Order: sequence, then structure tokens, then C-alpha cells
Amino acid sequence: MKRLTRGMAIQTLPAPEVCYVSLSQHIGRPASPMVRVGDRVLMYQPIGRAAEGLSAMVHSPVSGTVEAIGPLKLAGGRTAEGITIRNDGRDEPYVLTPLDLGHLTTQRLTDAIARAGIVGMGGAQFPTAVKYASGDRCIDTLIINGMECEPYLTADYALMAARAEAIVRAMALVGSQLHVKRAVLAIEHQNRDLVKTFTPYIEEVRGVNLSIRVLADGYPQGSELQLIRYVTGIEVPKNKLPRDYGVVVTNVATLNAIWEAVTEGRPLVRRILTVSGPGAGEAAGNYEVRIGTPVGHIIRTLGIDATDCNVILGGPMMGQPVAAPGDLTEPAAASAQQFVESEQTPLTKGSSGLLFLPARDYHTTHCINCGYCAEVCPMHLRPMRFAELARRGRADKMGAEGIDACLVCAACEYACPARVPLISAIREGKARRR
Repeated sequence: MKRLTRGMAIQTLPAPEVCYVSLSQHIGRPASPMVRVGDRVLMYQPIGRAAEGLSAMVHSPVSGTVEAIGPLKLAGGRTAEGITIRNDGRDEPYVLTPLDLGHLTTQRLTDAIARAGIVGMGGAQFPTAVKYASGDRCIDTLIINGMECEPYLTADYALMAARAEAIVRAMALVGSQLHVKRAVLAIEHQNRDLVKTFTPYIEEVRGVNLSIRVLADGYPQGSELQLIRYVTGIEVPKNKLPRDYGVVVTNVATLNAIWEAVTEGRPLVRRILTVSGPGAGEAAGNYEVRIGTPVGHIIRTLGIDATDCNVILGGPMMGQPVAAPGDLTEPAAASAQQFVESEQTPLTKGSSGLLFLPARDYHTTHCINCGYCAEVCPMHLRPMRFAELARRGRADKMGAEGIDACLVCAACEYACPARVPLISAIREGKARRR
């Protein structure tokens, strides 16, 4: 279904009147507020301070006034602390300081990435500065993930087509600072036309071994561990990190954000989003949006009728539901709160798609022991065990079944003929372990 938006140029979506900026847009501990209600903030200003350890900075996507600090409803029903900002329409910028590329060091690069609040933008949202801090480990291979294997999504394709030069320069910059032996851009066979786009820029690079690897179309090809195996042949064990084996994987959108942070001093406050699905109609396309933009603003701005749609933030496989049919229509009194929460669900740094899919009523039954879920699992797990443990209220036992290695790719639930809610069981188990 990528044909709905593939090849469409990136359009800029107008900023919303109100932004809802989550302080948990990354794996790890949430950021802590650096502002108070009533404060005026500038665009790009830091508003969330990274916590100790695994965390990331958060910045304001607009200039305006802080209206509230408190719980926000995110996609999938999660709740996180966030900051509500009333946009004044001025986009008055905070002072930005680009780096001097002539005197760049690895430490200065990782510090700049940390200050910019950059995380994995392919969906994982792992703080990039932490990933690049390899310590004494030697990094042999830097893999740039341009696979974008989820159906419908073309945000990364649009970004690569429009900003190939910036991506290649960032590859060379990061590769040289991490002292890698090679940097490989991985793209799907269906996007092989991008080879001609990237080749002239790669040929200009000196001092770093850059190359392009075209891999077969498939799902979940873009998953980190699968991608490492396809590019390097290395099988990273489930209890190890890629950098333990001399490999670092970075999404193309993350790399573009790094280039903007280094050359312009700009923090991560915008990203490319694919709006697609049968319900999107003529509004389908690739848009540059402010992080913190509520779903309701996108629906109204693009004139989408979401009445009979399941609205999904992300891709159809790994995305999270924003609303079921009827949630985003004019609310009845009984569902007013649900309507408001759906309207206000914000985009985060990892939001790559907003899909409007047909409403379907699936009849779920108990597991029939067919084994299809285990057969399609790329991590060789037994997803039927997660569903059984969830049904029995024994999520505490999921660790022994290997739930930490699960990618939540949803291949198991897609293959299940009984429509067992495997992914909800897996997400419940992961949440309880966290």
C-alpha cells in the first residue's frame, strides 16, 4: 500500500494552535519539566531536562505560553506527563549554536546530539547519544536503516529522496567520529531507484568507506537485529547489544536530525509523517509536522472524515490505536471525555505514520495450537505462551518465555487464524516487567 504516497513530495503542515509535548518520547526515564505554567517559551527552547541515565531532552516546537503541565493521553491508551503550549503564531526562535566542524570531536558530537534530544526515529526512540557512547568498544560497522518495511509508510523514502546529500554527509560525519571501518546505507529493493540519488554524493566522500546495500523486500526487515544479520552476517544474541559486536544501527531520519543539530544547532522538534490509508482519501501524503501536534489538528487541517475509521499512529503492524470508529466524530455526552482525549493525542519523535484504516469487527477465539505464530516469529519465540500467561494473569512468567527479545512486530497476530489478541498480551507483559 506504499503506492498511495510513494513519490509524493514532502509538504509542510501548519503548526497547531496548541501543542501537547510529552516528556516521555524516548526509552528510559521521562524528562523533568524545566518550565512552569504561565511561562513564555521560544521555539527550540529546552522545556524538559533529561533524567540521569537513559533519557532525552525535550524542546518546544513553537513559541507561546505554557498552559498546563500534567498527564497526557498518548496513542495506545498510555498516559505520560507532558507540557501543553499555546502557540502564539510567531515561531520566535531560541538562540541556536551550530558546531564548528573543523574542531569536532566524538565527545562534542555526542554532547550536541544529547542537547538536541535526538532519539531513534524509526519507532524505537532509543536516545542516540547513549547508543553512540561506545566506551572502549570498537565500532566496526555503522548501518543506516532506510528499510521502512511497514506497509503504507513512505516518510523515510520521501526524506531520502529530498535530503540525500544531508544524509550522506551525516553518514560520513558520524562514521568518522565513531571511527568505523565502514558505513552502509540499507534500502529495500522496491526503493532501489534511490541508489542513483545517493551515489553522486557518496562518491564525493573521502576518508570514510560508504556504500549502499539493497536488500530484499520483506517484513520485519527493518528490525535492528534482522538488519544486522542481513548486512553483516552477525547473529546478535537476544541478551546482547549490537555495539557489543561492533555494530551501530541508525535510522535515516535520526541521521538527518543529527545533521541539523550539528550544522544549525536545531533540536528535534519536527519530523516527516506519512498520512495514509483508505480513509485518508486525497489527503494522503508525506508531511513535515511539529512534534506535539494533536491528531485532531491533522484531521481538521487535511479535511479527513475519520467517522468510520480506526485511526492508528504508526504503521499497521507496530502502530498504536488513537481512536476507534466514532471517537473522532462529534461526541455524545457520554463519550465527551473519550472524544477530547482522542483529539488531543499528540505526535511524538517516533511517530512515522498516521493511518485511517477501515473499521473491522474481528471475532476472537481461543488459541487452536496451530503454531503459525511461532512459525513466523523472527526471534523464534512462542507468542501463544504470552497469550496464555496473560489470560491466566501470570505476566510475571513471561520473562522466562523470552518476552524481552520480542520485537512487537505483530507478525504473530497477523498470522493467527483465531485472531487471538497476542500483541495486547505482549504489551501488557512488557509494561509489567518495566
